[in-house]
Amino acid sequence: PEVARAVYGLSVDKIVEAGVEEGNVLKVETYLDFIKNRLPEMMKAAGVESDVDISVVDDAILAQFLRFYLDPDPESPVVDMFAGFFGDGFTPEAQAQFLAVLENNSENIANIVSDDRSATLINLQLDPELTQNELTRLGKEIREFVADEFGGIAGVETYVTGEASSSQDSQEFMQRETTKLMAIAFAFIMLILYLTFRRFSDVGLPLLIIFVAIFWLLGLMGWVGLTYTTMSVAIMPLMLGINIAYVIHILSRYYEGREDGLSVDLSATTAIKTVGVAVFLTAITTLGASPWLP
Repeated sequence: PEVARAVYGLSVDKIVEAGVEEGNVLKVETYLDFIKNRLPEMMKAAGVESDVDISVVDDAILAQFLRFYLDPDPESPVVDMFAGFFGDGFTPEAQAQFLAVLENNSENIANIVSDDRSATLINLQLDPELTQNELTRLGKEIREFVADEFGGIAGVETYVTGEASSSQDSQEFMQRETTKLMAIAFAFIMLILYLTFRRFSDVGLPLLIIFVAIFWLLGLMGWVGLTYTTMSVAIMPLMLGINIAYVIHILSRYYEGREDGLSVDLSATTAIKTVGVAVFLTAITTLGASPWLP
């Protein structure tokens, strides 16, 4: 009964009140929709002006009613209860029709209620126009809402799945794995740079320049309105791998000039004019071959 009351109370308005942006969730479907929507209409048509509110029903009575609702039985005491509601209008024909409607509803909700009645599926219809970022954020908000609604009920386990939840899971997974990859790549690149040039400045300064480039790239994506997706997470290790190769080429040419007796300024200028131009052309061809460009 406690779970049924929580499910019965779910609605779009309640989700919006919990902090989800209005319009993101369009509809909530549960196995109790018949009780919430159809049953009051049937009672009103029979002249019974009574609101159906299971939140105020005693646990024992509600449990009995739920059993009847899921498996309509003509011999159930609930039939007599409805006879008291409907009065003389609850003729044998009306009773048979009422049971037929409930049996039809029981068949309709069979796909969202388990055979042993221990689990149910709650469907949230989302706005199909949501972007990847909005879906990810909505997935997190829905999880928090579900945890708040059912977390206090003993013995209840909830699972959230679907496009919004999958989007959030994918992004979290990519972020975790990319963080590991970045840490390993960062340590490996630092080692290679130190073994190659034997100077701490030649380790720190190239990495500083690369990270500035990465932050500029991510900032540029936000400025032009490009959506940050799970694939975008791969930009950081990709930039790290590509740029470190460019740095090594330019630094090697710089030290080659220094070994030939050139001054610091002339060595740097020569490195930029020769290897720098080649590296720039390589970067342009890499950009042109990128799959996200037309």
